[in-house]
Amino acid sequence: MLPFLLSAGIALGQAPTGQVAFLQQLNEQKRRVVVVDIATGQISRACTGPWDASPVWSPDGSKLAYSTSDGNRTVIRVITLDGSPDTAIPHARPHNESPAWSPDGSKLAYSASEGGRHALFVYEFAAGAETQWGKPASEDGAASTISMLRPAWRSDDEIVVVGVRNEKDGRMADLYELGPQSITILAEERGKGVYVEWAPATHPKTGMLAYESNDGGDREIFVSGPRRMVADVSNHRDADWNPVWSPDGGWIAFESFRDGPRGIYKVTPQRTVVTPIAVDASSSNWSPSWSPDGKWIAFISTRTGKPALHICRENGSDARAITNHDAIDLAPAWRPAKTK
Repeated sequence: MLPFLLSAGIALGQAPTGQVAFLQQLNEQKRRVVVVDIATGQISRACTGPWDASPVWSPDGSKLAYSTSDGNRTVIRVITLDGSPDTAIPHARPHNESPAWSPDGSKLAYSASEGGRHALFVYEFAAGAETQWGKPASEDGAASTISMLRPAWRSDDEIVVVGVRNEKDGRMADLYELGPQSITILAEERGKGVYVEWAPATHPKTGMLAYESNDGGDREIFVSGPRRMVADVSNHRDADWNPVWSPDGGWIAFESFRDGPRGIYKVTPQRTVVTPIAVDASSSNWSPSWSPDGKWIAFISTRTGKPALHICRENGSDARAITNHDAIDLAPAWRPAKTK
């Protein structure tokens, strides 16, 4: 629910319309999801904590899912902005995190555990029940050793996850594609060594996959295109990570240390150009989230001191702080445009 407005200093001015959900951390014991109206600067408390995480909007912008923990259990909850009570997903396991909406908005995927290995569960709203996805453990127990994290939907029937497993050379993290009764590794043939792939993000229209990987030496942004062709699109000696597709799929925003402090850049899937968006020598900038029309980006920056919510145009111009308070801001998520 959104029962009242929070007091906060808001930098107003000409800006896009819409709403951004983000985490507001008040102290080491209190972190909650709030929503800011970009046009009016009003901040509304969406959730009560005590320790919220991972706010993510449904594709049509009508609902907001997030995880919340009381120290003993972590559950996924779903709210609307019409004043209705929020709803807790009925979980079989005590720890549930990283919610992700299916493209049609009918399902939520999330990683669930009982304190050990994480499995991938999907909640179907029409059925009101959750099911575990991925082929059951094989006779030799190999499948049961994979911990499945960070789900990203490729279609309404396919999910890409980060699968973490222990190997003799060290802990590996590969990408896997899951269906209700199937699991397939997406890794290409590679040399010896410890490989870590992370943060899968799917193209909003084609299902093309962007992700970060140390394949090639350091952390880079890779794109898996048609016929499983893989390209390193960021290709720099400094670390690049956290790919985020623009709404039309024409750009990928990402974070990098290539010019000193952490900054935000964008690159085309074909790597025709890499452009800085939020980069400066005296502050860190991270967690990009695109506006529905792709013309603006919300992000977190230390330009005004503590990590605070900022916005700028997709070319980096017209940057401004949206919040100005004592709390720490994290994990912005721009609300998608409502569909009719």
